[in-house]
Amino acid sequence: MKQFMVILFSCVISIQQINAQYNRIDKHYDTYLKKVFDPTFQKERTSKKKYKKIIYGNLVETKKSIQINPKETFVISSNTSNDKLLAAILYGIKYHSTYKFMADDYGQSHHVNEYNMKEYLRIEINELPDTNTMYLKKNTRINSIEKIQHYSVNEKVRLSHPIIINYYTNHYENQNGWHKNIKTVIKQNDKIIYSSQQNDQRVVINHADLLNKHHFVYDHNNKQILSTGGLQQYILHHYLKNIKEKIHLEATEIRNVSDFYAHQNKCLKRIYDRGSLQNKAPFSKDFLGINTMEY
Repeated sequence: MKQFMVILFSCVISIQQINAQYNRIDKHYDTYLKKVFDPTFQKERTSKKKYKKIIYGNLVETKKSIQINPKETFVISSNTSNDKLLAAILYGIKYHSTYKFMADDYGQSHHVNEYNMKEYLRIEINELPDTNTMYLKKNTRINSIEKIQHYSVNEKVRLSHPIIINYYTNHYENQNGWHKNIKTVIKQNDKIIYSSQQNDQRVVINHADLLNKHHFVYDHNNKQILSTGGLQQYILHHYLKNIKEKIHLEATEIRNVSDFYAHQNKCLKRIYDRGSLQNKAPFSKDFLGINTMEY
């Protein structure tokens, strides 16, 4: 009888220990559900995708407001420190610059429908309007962020270190469709003044994060212009794009350089040119891409 009571007592103790272990497991499990597992689903259910805000603007009288002539230039201001300098640079591109251009055009393969064109435009500006003597003639508000600033051009200065504009485009077609990459860098003496990168339709302005947080829509002559990098980027891109296309069409130096690629059957042809840019800069209406087909 005594032995039976010992065994019974041992069983009761074991059952209590097992129950205690189960209770601890349940407690840990409940804690895990409340603090770790369930919140992950709550976050996913309650989280909302952050859409970029759309900023609407209106462009009127662009023939007067968006133009460069011997006595006037402009810039699209978004309250960045380089606004006046960019206005001077736009003027310098048109009147005081030289260029070098190269384009590689080749098919990736004979048996695969792939195509690639790389173009590089390098503009060197050696003279600019003196920003100390440029004065603001007029502000034209476009939207809550941007405005057109009109500057008069008076004295000019010769630069000890030229301003260099690098405009690189890569257009390629493969089985997934047609794509483009565009990079623009403006610098002086290795100091970057302006930089933007475009991958297909996505644009990133490296010096103005405010512009990257919005999409922009501009009403212009009963049409809408869409931009993901703001109007200054849009105008600068089309300005350089039109210059590049004019140079490309007129370039006469062509070389077959497929051997540069170790006989990989690229069928590569290289076009290159250099010269003064004064007679190749487009008219003011080309700033908005009116005379070009966007691709």
